[in-house]
Formats: sequence, structure tokens, C-alpha cells
Amino acid sequence: MEFNRKTPYFATLSERKLLSGPGSTKKTYHISLKINSKELDYHPGDSIGVIPLNDTSLIEKTLDVLNISKTDKNHIETLQKVNICTGTKKLIEDIARKNQSKELETLLKNKEALKEYFNSNHVWEILKSYPTSFSIDEFASLLKPMLPRFYSIASSNKAVENEIHLLVADNTYLLKGEIFHGIGSNYLCNLSNINDKIAIYVQKSPHFKLPDLPETPIIMIGPGTGVAPFKAFLQERTALCSSTKNWLFFGERNKNHDYYYQRYLEDLKSNNNLDLDLAFSRDQANKIYVQDLILEKGQKFFSWIQNNATIYVCGDAKQMAKSVEKAILDVFQKHGQMTEEESKAFLKELRRSKRYLCDVY
Repeated sequence: MEFNRKTPYFATLSERKLLSGPGSTKKTYHISLKINSKELDYHPGDSIGVIPLNDTSLIEKTLDVLNISKTDKNHIETLQKVNICTGTKKLIEDIARKNQSKELETLLKNKEALKEYFNSNHVWEILKSYPTSFSIDEFASLLKPMLPRFYSIASSNKAVENEIHLLVADNTYLLKGEIFHGIGSNYLCNLSNINDKIAIYVQKSPHFKLPDLPETPIIMIGPGTGVAPFKAFLQERTALCSSTKNWLFFGERNKNHDYYYQRYLEDLKSNNNLDLDLAFSRDQANKIYVQDLILEKGQKFFSWIQNNATIYVCGDAKQMAKSVEKAILDVFQKHGQMTEEESKAFLKELRRSKRYLCDVY
């Protein structure tokens, strides 16, 4: 059977372990989902789509504002199928029409102002400002459907049969003096309970995958939760071949609090199955990031490329991925004696030949 968003597979939450130390500035969890590997197949590099549930307290807050019964299970189930936090243009259009609001009509004409309004006001706050009568179905139809949240799989089924592992940061944000959680991470890290059924499906990755030959050297650059797919890569590689050449650049804030999967990575290093370079940005006065280590180890980095290594980058797209790419280009220029244009052409060729692969978000 093919599982997807409309017909998901129901895994069982079997473990949730806080990996961040007590002094960490954030909370990051190891999540284990129990599956039947014969029913749900995955490979390192794949992701899973998790179809989350809303926080019931936020649903009840919304129903209170709408003056709709919050004891009716059908009402709660209806709002579990939609994103009750983020407003939509359709919702504002309907509220403006029913309230004959010139203010909202003006807002609708300014795309950037409308976007900022949604970023500054949750749906229930919009309803408080513009009280409007809706039936539950009418209201739900004006919101975005509950979309899946995607997480890189942090395990190989060759190492952990009948399980899928995830590395999930509990994302929070401050709005009007109150702390809120991201819908997906809140569901996995806080709302769900052990033995709960979690609706998921595998999102195949045809490009972000291991080389066909297990002896091919790989360089993995994954700060923060970007290390997740590389844990899967390492489990797969060590299961297939004990003589693989693997190099990981991992970075986080503090070594004592944010060194995810430390024992596993250190054991691989001790057994000569992993070259490991670590950047903990806040452990010293001058912040050090993975891109700094790439520059520091530039000669070795370029020699691995000359020996047919594949480079993988996973994590933040806005800053990290761009900084890493710049560092790699600098390495090519310095240690490959390339001009700026030649280094860019060389990187382009690595992309074309699937030796420079990114999974960034």
C-alpha cells in the first residue's frame, strides 16, 4: 500500500528523549516511532511527513471567541484538520464583507501589510478584533488545511529494524509577550504521549542519498538538527562496510548541552569509522561555526574531493548553507589554485555529477 498525506501510516510513539542539557538555550528531542518495516519502507536521506494535531487549548480558545460549543467533539475534530493559528486572505475577505470593514478592505490591498498582520495576530486575535458569526464548517473552510511537517529520518533500518528515529527541536516564538510553539514540533515534543498513534508517510529523496559504492568517501556538513540524516548515513554505511571513509562537520551552541548523539559519534571516531570536526559557537569568546572548520581543514577537505568524495549539506538555508558554500569555494581557490570563476565552475560540476548535495530548509 502506498501511504501519503490522505492515507497516512499510523506509527506508534515509543520513545521521546530530551538530548539538550539543562543549561541549553533550547530543547531538542530524540523521537522514536515504532513501525512495521514490511509495511513502511525508507532509506537514509528520506524524510517523513508528520501530520500533526493542534493544541486542544488553542482550539478551545478559538471556539470561545466564535461562541461555538467547545464540548462538542465534532467541533474539535473539524478544527484539527486546519491550521487555526495562521490567518488567510479568504478569512479576512469574509470578515471584511460581514463587518463592512473599510480598515480590512484597505489591508487586503497591501500584500506586505497583510503578511505582517498575519505574523502579528493569531486567528483568534483577529476574531476578537472583528467579532463575526460563523458556522464551524464555514469557518474551517476559510483556513489553510493542516499540512504535514517534514523531518529528516535519523536512522537506518539496517541498524534499527521496525523503527524510525527523528531529531526534533521544540521551536518556540514570542508574540505579544506570550510564548507559542510551532505546530509540528509542539505535537511531537509536548502534546503527544508514549504509545500514541502518529500519522506519517515517507517522503522519498531521489537525490539526497548515499553513493552507490559504500567505499566512496563522504563529507557531511550538518549543524544543529541538520545532523539527523547523517546519523542515518553512518548507521547504513557501517552496517554495509566497516572500511568506509566518513567525515562529519557538526556544530551547535554549547558542547556540554547541545552535542546530540555524542556517544555514538565519539564511538565511531574511536573505531576509525569517522573523521569528526566540531564547532560549538558559544564555548569561546570568538564564535566558531562549521564553515570556519572547513577553511581550517581546507587542504584535507580538497584532498578528499580529489579522491572522489561526495559532499552533503543539511540544515538552515538562509545563513548556514550560503556560508558553507562560500567556505568551500574559498577552499577550492586556495588549495586547488583556482580563480573565483574556476571554483564556481568546479562546484557547478560537482552539483551536476551529484557530488554536492543539499537538503536545506
